[in-house]
Amino acid sequence: VIGFCSEKLISYFYDSADKNSPATYSIIVAMILMGFIFIFSGKFLKRKKKEIYELNPINALLIGFSETLAFIRGVSRSGITLITAQLIGLKRVVAAEFIFLMSIPIVLASSLYSTYEILRLPQDQLQRELIPALLGMLAAAFAGIFAINFMINYLKTKSLSAFGVYRVAFGIVVLFFLLV
Repeated sequence: VIGFCSEKLISYFYDSADKNSPATYSIIVAMILMGFIFIFSGKFLKRKKKEIYELNPINALLIGFSETLAFIRGVSRSGITLITAQLIGLKRVVAAEFIFLMSIPIVLASSLYSTYEILRLPQDQLQRELIPALLGMLAAAFAGIFAINFMINYLKTKSLSAFGVYRVAFGIVVLFFLLV
């Protein structure tokens, strides 16, 4: 609902930006900041024992609201919700399973909305773009299932630190190229 209501504002801020705009730098800052959160979260989050059935509605809403931070480009939706779920006390793998399940309604709603937008195109444009769009959605679904399976298995034994290092390094490299 928040995304739908603020879609135009978010698009205006990011999509009208050139490489030296505040939007560009906000993406880099968010990427690096999230990287540091990933790196240090394992050190600050105590090993929690909560299972999914111990999650109360307020905690579930907090995780959901943390997801809205991903409207800031550079913030990882799965990362911010995973960290929030762990802060609430869920075990890392239980948190990952919950946040990926939680994403199903929004991914479906977003897909349906995108499909609606495609179907509203003029007939000639629709004929050109429908098959590639459907193939793209299918490829994204398979890639998403693979990524979710990989992440849940990865988080059984490892933290988000490696992803944090990648995000910080990538953000610094992009920043370097923007400044030179």
